[in-house]
Amino acid sequence: MSSSESSSPAPKEDDENEEIKESQVLPESQTAKSTWQDYFSKMMNDLSDDYMKRVMELANNDNYEISLRVPTGNKMKDPFSGEEVDEFKGWEKKRYSRGRITAADYNKVEKLRAQYQKEKDPEKIADMLARIYQFLAYCFLEMSYNEFIRTDWDEVKPVLDACNFRTVYSLKNSKKL
Repeated sequence: MSSSESSSPAPKEDDENEEIKESQVLPESQTAKSTWQDYFSKMMNDLSDDYMKRVMELANNDNYEISLRVPTGNKMKDPFSGEEVDEFKGWEKKRYSRGRITAADYNKVEKLRAQYQKEKDPEKIADMLARIYQFLAYCFLEMSYNEFIRTDWDEVKPVLDACNFRTVYSLKNSKKL
């Protein structure tokens, strides 16, 4: 063996280890990603199941207590838009009774839902979803717009979904004809 042949650098052990590490990272990251996706998917399914159980329980009720923000009578700058808006402090409970929805109003709701499902613009989607729930609150609970915008979303959304569920599936305790 000549000296020129032996002078070529031998691969460094670190380079070999780096190649091994790089080849191992991809499958591990794919496995981690797949595991995360599986976990997230299961979590979302569980949340959906829990939410539907909550909605079905609420659908059996005729009366609901919903939290509303309490206006202070003062104005403040909206941190989102910068506009002057009412200031709120604390919460109060208000009792609402489930009313019936007319066929004409239900038709309006379904038309709004159809438009909502076709919409691609995120801002329009948010506005349409809010309109659907505002209208459901008005129809089912006789809730005014000013009350609706003060509600605790976590309370009012499942109540309105329950009212709608009860209408669509005509539960046994629905009013008899």
